[in-house]
Amino acid sequence: MPTTEKQRQLEMDTLRKQKRKLKKDTKAASSEETNGLLVIWRQLKARQSALSRAKSARKKRSQKRKNQIRFIRDPF
Repeated sequence: MPTTEKQRQLEMDTLRKQKRKLKKDTKAASSEETNGLLVIWRQLKARQSALSRAKSARKKRSQKRKNQIRFIRDPF
C-alpha cells in the first residue's frame, strides 16, 4: 500500500517540524508556558515514535517476505 507509506511519511515530516517549532517556542516561553509546551512536545514525540516503529515493522516484514521467496526459489 504505497499510499499508507506516503501518508505515514508526510505525518512524520509534519510532526518533526512541529517538534522543532515547539522547541524554539519553549526556549522563548515563560516557565509556566514551558511545562505545557513540553507536555505537547512529549505527545508529538510519542506519536512520531509510534509511526517510526510501524514503518520499521512494515519494512522488516517486507524484507522477511523477500528473503523467504528467495530461499524457496534457490535453497542453499
